[in-house]
Amino acid sequence: MEKVTFIWLLRILRHQDVSFEAGYVAIGTFILFPYLWSLFQMLWNISFLTKVEEIQLPPLQNLLLGIVAAFIESASVVGFTTSVATSLPVYILLPVVGSVLSVSLLSDFVGCRTKTVSAFDEMPCGKFHTIGGVIATVGPTVAALVLYLYSHINWLQALIMGLSLVGLATVWSPWFQIRILMTTDTLSGSQKRVHILYGALKVIGILLFLTLEIYAKRGSNETMENILNNFSVSWTDVFTWKVMIPLSCNMFTGIVAHGFAYLGIAYCIPVLGVVVPMLLSTPTSIALCVTVLSPTIYHIDELRDFGDLTPLLIATFVSALSWTIPYFLKTSELIRKPKFLYVPYETLFLSYGWNSIFFDQKILLSYKHDGFNRVAEETTVNATRKSRIYVCTTMYREADYEMERLLYSLQGLSQSQKIKDENCLLEANIFMDNGCSGRDLKEFAQQLVSLLVTKFSMNLEESQCFETPYGMQLRCILDGGMPLFMHLKDPVKVKPKKRWSQCMYINYVLNYKSVTTNGGRYSSSTMPRIEKDKVKPGKDTIKNIDDKIETIEYSPYPEYNRAFVDDDQGFVSRDTTPALSHCSSAVILETDSVKETDSSASSIEAEAAAVDHYPGVVNIGYLYDEADERPSQAEAKSETYAFQKQLKKYGECDPWSSSAARRYDVSIEMDTEVDDDHTYILATDADMDFEDDAVLELLHMCNSDHRLGGACGRTHPVGKNCSSIVWHQIFEYAKDFWMIKNAQNVIGSVMCAPGCFSLYRSSAIKQVMDEYASPTLTPFTVYVKDTGEDRWMATLMMIHGWRLRFSAFADNTTYCPDTFEEFFKQRRRWILSDIANALLVVQNMISLIRNNDCFTFVYVSYLLNMFINNVITPGTAIVMITAGLELVFDVPYITTTAPMAAIVFIYAIICTRTSTSTQTKLTSVLTVLMGSVFVSVAVWGSYKIVASMVSEVLVGHFRFQQHYVILMLTASLVYAALVHPRESYQIVYGFAYLFIFPAMHVLLPIYSIANIIDQSWGTRDSTKAKIPKLSCFGGLKRRRKNKKGKEENKESYDGISEGVKANTRDITEGNEDDQTENIFWDDLRRRLLGNDTNIGLEKAELAERLRSLRNKSLTGLLVVNALWLALLSFFYMGVDTPLSRLNVYGVISGALYGFTLIIQVFGLTVCRINYILQWFARYLFGDEKKMWVCGRNKKD
Repeated sequence: MEKVTFIWLLRILRHQDVSFEAGYVAIGTFILFPYLWSLFQMLWNISFLTKVEEIQLPPLQNLLLGIVAAFIESASVVGFTTSVATSLPVYILLPVVGSVLSVSLLSDFVGCRTKTVSAFDEMPCGKFHTIGGVIATVGPTVAALVLYLYSHINWLQALIMGLSLVGLATVWSPWFQIRILMTTDTLSGSQKRVHILYGALKVIGILLFLTLEIYAKRGSNETMENILNNFSVSWTDVFTWKVMIPLSCNMFTGIVAHGFAYLGIAYCIPVLGVVVPMLLSTPTSIALCVTVLSPTIYHIDELRDFGDLTPLLIATFVSALSWTIPYFLKTSELIRKPKFLYVPYETLFLSYGWNSIFFDQKILLSYKHDGFNRVAEETTVNATRKSRIYVCTTMYREADYEMERLLYSLQGLSQSQKIKDENCLLEANIFMDNGCSGRDLKEFAQQLVSLLVTKFSMNLEESQCFETPYGMQLRCILDGGMPLFMHLKDPVKVKPKKRWSQCMYINYVLNYKSVTTNGGRYSSSTMPRIEKDKVKPGKDTIKNIDDKIETIEYSPYPEYNRAFVDDDQGFVSRDTTPALSHCSSAVILETDSVKETDSSASSIEAEAAAVDHYPGVVNIGYLYDEADERPSQAEAKSETYAFQKQLKKYGECDPWSSSAARRYDVSIEMDTEVDDDHTYILATDADMDFEDDAVLELLHMCNSDHRLGGACGRTHPVGKNCSSIVWHQIFEYAKDFWMIKNAQNVIGSVMCAPGCFSLYRSSAIKQVMDEYASPTLTPFTVYVKDTGEDRWMATLMMIHGWRLRFSAFADNTTYCPDTFEEFFKQRRRWILSDIANALLVVQNMISLIRNNDCFTFVYVSYLLNMFINNVITPGTAIVMITAGLELVFDVPYITTTAPMAAIVFIYAIICTRTSTSTQTKLTSVLTVLMGSVFVSVAVWGSYKIVASMVSEVLVGHFRFQQHYVILMLTASLVYAALVHPRESYQIVYGFAYLFIFPAMHVLLPIYSIANIIDQSWGTRDSTKAKIPKLSCFGGLKRRRKNKKGKEENKESYDGISEGVKANTRDITEGNEDDQTENIFWDDLRRRLLGNDTNIGLEKAELAERLRSLRNKSLTGLLVVNALWLALLSFFYMGVDTPLSRLNVYGVISGALYGFTLIIQVFGLTVCRINYILQWFARYLFGDEKKMWVCGRNKKD
């Protein structure tokens, strides 16, 4: 279809009713579109400002040669299209373009000739490529000569035909392209930047040569002024249906054909996907044009209207040879399949985009089945490797039904057969703030333990509990074999709050677990140190982060050396026989690879074989040694028996006794080492509900792209009670994930991987941990670090060159606020952290651009546009409401704008002077009033706009009006819902979103800044723990009956705590591994977590400085938005008619949100298509073909 529409357009331009000016505008658009698309694609994908060690450009002579080649290509394409293509019949034009393969064939001959003589004689290229190259070179010249001699074309057209084809054949040949792109002696990633230079020059060259040709044809009869005047009047003729249909069809089919060509190669089916369509497209297009389009569409006879048929047939025969022989010789490269599925486009192709006239030839000349050598881009093949996931959950004051959801999710992972099949090791850790006091469990810790006992059949007497330097640690194994460690923080011993819990589990995983599970031993030297002289009071530690990137030295594990190797392993262990521990999280799955051991380890095979009798995931630290009693086959099939036998390994008789627990040291030669690139932390909140498919989706995403520092899933909010505020959040989450996250996936990096459900790569976290754990020394950093810890983590990762991604198929649910009071408190925290981290990104934008290649021109423009819109959103929202009232209900603009602005100003003052309760009530009242007004304006205004559009269509005088842009905002959301069919029903909650819209954009930013001093978490502060009656715990109840002097009504509250307390022992009384872990926690508390260590601002000083920050920030927000409101009012009031004002309203909306909306819709579309195609590739090929794994640059 691309070729058919190309011929269709050329023939239409021969009609007398198409003006000269419209014809050249159409031709220029036709030629330029692929080049502009390619340039846009390069700007989208290439960060040309990324920092490099040295300027990497081709040598000067190669660079100059490339610049000359860009202008040669521009001149050749313009000359051939305007002078030759319009004068040739389709059966000559389509075959003759194949001659641009000539120089490539001759260069193949030269390449073969440089080999040994015997090799040259044996290779087909040495015999046939020479013939094909000569025919392709001479053929167009012969055809042009024949046509000239029979007066079908003039001498200038014949000359242009020969020179343009030779010129394109030269500059598009692979050897020439490699020469002008090489930086030193090889290709490198910096060639992408050179592509931008050459692409821009080609666009300039095309415009220049089109202008010169127009002037050459009209300049002798008209002045330049007359030419410009004629174009200014007649160029709009191109928008007639006669011209626009073939032109738009050609652009669309070009995009589709180019996409399907790459898809056929990405699916490793180049023969069916590319070769056969190319072979059939030329004769099919000729047949369609001659038999169908010629008599019915463009009414130009291809057989009679181009002159005498005899010379045309001679030229056709020569042209056919110029197409057939080179095509079959060059497609030998396309027949060879890539080794992997979904190899990146820039790896397989030398250049971006396509050419509308030479579509097939451009692909053939740019493609190489095994890719082109790019030294700076380290890519690895996919391999079957183990991955390790530490599920780490922060917990505070969650209700019992919230904790229960999480525990069921963890048990589902433990029992998952899909996780086993993925060769993935699992361990779960829960870190609870204010969980204990000494050896006494606090109420929410008791609630957690009681849930494990009552709902999950945990036997406290067969579990372990230790007193640790940070509080208490409980250990058990979930049904299915996954270890669960509950870390209860004592606020007297360690710092509270979520960020410090995250610092705990990150250090626990990176500096203890990863060392011990891979056969190493923990040493204090592996602990990152916080140098006291580096922490100066009052100094903002997050400014100039880029200066720290090159200077921060991370303490490497002494047991490991960092190595860049050809496979996807980043760490090589010096110890090939790791010692396995019951606390090592070395959970092995039942896969065939487990059973494959060295022949010298036959006894180990017997041990490992025993595992096969046990369902679920088992811990290799609990495999039987020779001293153990072997179970019968029936017993071995019992999951309960397996569970009890594993638990028995914790102790000899009574695991709670004070005597040292007996541990079986099992030497098993089993590949359990997992490097940091395949070790992950799954961060979750304590109310999350998720399944194994969601975890595997994130794991696949990270394992297939080593550039990712993390990936997040699609979170669905649910409310305990149904209310409009819950509906609002359902739509808000959907809108943000549909539009924002999907777009960020494509144009750059997800700006925030929410801490409620995200998978982080250990090697990425390791690079940012020192800065992430730094204290808060300024008021600004409080909201960067302590209330927006997930955004802070994401920003640090991106500064260090990592990317983050989002998967719409990693579904999970979380509880959201279901009352206005809780919603306002939550958004106070979120809005402040969003503002702080957005400012942080802007402050460090240069660092992000220089250190992260996903920060392209388009992405940076998108982020800056979003940031500016967020700053001025209160003023914009006021104008949307008040102008809407005038346009819809004829309420004068000035009579509503001034009072509303005054109300907002008074509201800001009240929020700084009254209690939180008063503010919440006032905000709720204003939310209802402003929401009702805005819903009325939005619904009735949309109705009036649609009604006017329908009436214009019915009378036949439809004209585009600027205010139609308003409907495009709604249409984009409907489109986003349609491309997410599983969630499309959530669009109905948009009415609730409209109701809360004024509060979100006007009231809550002010409310949040006014309450900047409030450091409370806001949500769940009033939650009460629920403890089951003691009768549920038989063993504990018996102990309680033996205690005297206790009141009966306290039995249920204290039973769990005292039962655990009675069986708790100090961790130093445990085995060697326990004692080592104690050393780790003691080091971490002394260096980082202790209440007297790594301290930020004092509370009194922090409150005073936050008060000053509040006053400055609130004043700045009000002043900026007052000025913005005045500016918008000036433009709006400057027009008189209602229609003009409505158009101004539409222009304002389009100017503010149009660019962002276009990027989001385009990114959403690309992301969805790309994901579906990748899923389809995995579904089709399974394990037959490995997926390509994107690697990181060595410098990263």
